[in-house]
Amino acid sequence: MPHKLTAHCRATGIGSLPHHDPLAATADIISRFRQIPYWAQLPKRSLNEDMILMFSQHMPGTAVRNDRLWVDTLGSFDKQVEHFYQDYMRDDPSLFAVNRMYAEGLYALLEERENLPPSVYAVKGHLTGPFSFGMTVTDQDRKPIVYNEILRDILEKSLIMSARWQAGRLRELSPRVIIFLDEPYLSAFGSSIFPFSHDEVSKILSWCEEVARAVGEYGAKE
Repeated sequence: MPHKLTAHCRATGIGSLPHHDPLAATADIISRFRQIPYWAQLPKRSLNEDMILMFSQHMPGTAVRNDRLWVDTLGSFDKQVEHFYQDYMRDDPSLFAVNRMYAEGLYALLEERENLPPSVYAVKGHLTGPFSFGMTVTDQDRKPIVYNEILRDILEKSLIMSARWQAGRLRELSPRVIIFLDEPYLSAFGSSIFPFSHDEVSKILSWCEEVARAVGEYGAKE
């Protein structure tokens, strides 16, 4: 049966920290957030821990140029897409694991399980939201991948599977797991930066809700 989460104003953190040392960051988190600790995202430690790159490793065609992630839909892209869907159809979250070089803080928290206080109520993880990812990353023509139907579908599935894997690892620490969907780009709706129509905004919000719902439903089955 799924565990009902009743937080009662217990505190947790947003994820990103200025530390370079994952063990020091984890120790700080455990000492300050004794009821809902979280794993540290360390963007100053490595470009790989940027909130976009962190969850990009299973996306077909990805490359980094001038410290910026983009997707090349030419060359061997079709083969990579085929391989991606084969992995997805296996329904095995371990195939979408986040490598340690992208999330040192996550692995550091898992390795500190013996040092977690008995007061731990839940453990928090985080996931880059599909809209913020899709608007930040472009194809080779500098068009955001959110406008590419194939890439949008791949992105959704990739994030869902990575979140399922993450939730499974965090359950090693607590039966209650919170996955925070990080969507800073949603705050720009209604501004001149993103002049989306009402229908477009509704579709984008529905897309984000689908990702959140899929992750939540998976957790309820565990």
